[in-house]
Amino acid sequence: MAFGGAFCEELPDASSLAWYNKEGWSAEYKYATDKWTYLELGVEKGKAFRFLHLKTSAGKQVEIQVVRVTPEDGCDDYESFMEIQLGSFLLGGFKIVCGKRLPQERFISEDSLAVISLVELEGAKQFAIMYRSIPRVEVVVKAQGAMTQSIVLLLLSCLVYWFW
Repeated sequence: MAFGGAFCEELPDASSLAWYNKEGWSAEYKYATDKWTYLELGVEKGKAFRFLHLKTSAGKQVEIQVVRVTPEDGCDDYESFMEIQLGSFLLGGFKIVCGKRLPQERFISEDSLAVISLVELEGAKQFAIMYRSIPRVEVVVKAQGAMTQSIVLLLLSCLVYWFW
């Protein structure tokens, strides 16, 4: 639902939403800079679908910190949530339902785009986040690859020994 357009790379519009989602929705771009930007999201009552595409310059990433969710309880209301997608947009993202167990770590997008979907079907929830642009961090996993290769070889040798 968070994407629309001919190639599903743009903000959604009325034509890209199902008929039952056409009420109370909005979509917009927000551009991340090097400074933290504070943003409150939410609605008071009724159905709401809000989509934010947090963008930054090429070669940078978007960093997101969840600051607050109110009400703090209400963890049993799974129909109202904020979803943070950091990449792999065909899959779901991180869903924040209530303020009791807020993530302590910051979220970092895989590329220069992060998507926030706010879905509120009943009740009232408020979500507060901060976001900014950071230099791209390259992750090196060479040691992990060597360790995985060693484990696979060990397992194969055990299987050969066992069946021999």
